[in-house]
Amino acid sequence: MRNIFFILLFIIETGTLLSQPVSLKGQFWTSGLTGNDPPTNRSSFESQFGYIPTLSMSHDLTSNNFVDLEWGYHLQRIYSGDSLVYNVEKPYR
Repeated sequence: MRNIFFILLFIIETGTLLSQPVSLKGQFWTSGLTGNDPPTNRSSFESQFGYIPTLSMSHDLTSNNFVDLEWGYHLQRIYSGDSLVYNVEKPYR
């Protein structure tokens, strides 16, 4: 995760120095679920958190041509009570 931060920082700084349009955006979500009959050794409450940061850059080559780049990273956690049940950390698309 630390390496990803430095890669993002490098890309943003490079784009800024070269006067390229740079956009950093993302999606964040969270949800909770409660039930009366949880599986054995599980809490009756589950929570989910996720975030997909997206970095976009573009550069005009000529009046009719341009190059664009988009990079995203998928982070997701699902907890049953305070125990981690599911974990995703990978490039997105």
